[in-house]
Amino acid sequence: MNKAFSICIAYEQGVGKGRRKSKDTNPYENDSDEFKAWDYGFGEGLNWFLISKVKRTERGWAGHYICSSDCFFRRNTLLEKDNIKIIVSTVGNLWKNYKLEEIGCDRYFETMAFHSDKNDSRYNDLDVNRKINFSSPWSISEKDADDKANIMHENVVKEIIEKMEIGEYND
Repeated sequence: MNKAFSICIAYEQGVGKGRRKSKDTNPYENDSDEFKAWDYGFGEGLNWFLISKVKRTERGWAGHYICSSDCFFRRNTLLEKDNIKIIVSTVGNLWKNYKLEEIGCDRYFETMAFHSDKNDSRYNDLDVNRKINFSSPWSISEKDADDKANIMHENVVKEIIEKMEIGEYND
């Protein structure tokens, strides 16, 4: 069996054990490539378990920013668990009068998160008075970075899902 194949097998075994929240220990030799792959896979398997408890809805409109209608990049993700609803919104690539503009001081993209408006049971739009802090990067200062904005948005979504799973947010 070649090395790449054995590393892939170890990773897949770790994912499977993680998804089952198995108490099994890593069967590979400490510090071997297979040991590291199994550990990484186990962590990914556990993350899959955590993420599966939060309902995620990608929505087709901007979540925040007064000029969002002029932004060519808009992401709006609603996360729901129990009675807690949180919106992660990323906007950027703002064009005004045929010119690319910053959306804020030294940034072309930004991500923010908010609790939803308790009075809005239909669309669950955000409540600007209930902003959520997070530690992931939230802004991009370079132009033409839609790909990086997607990654930034996904990192914030992942961070908030993990915090929702452990009950960090109250409604």
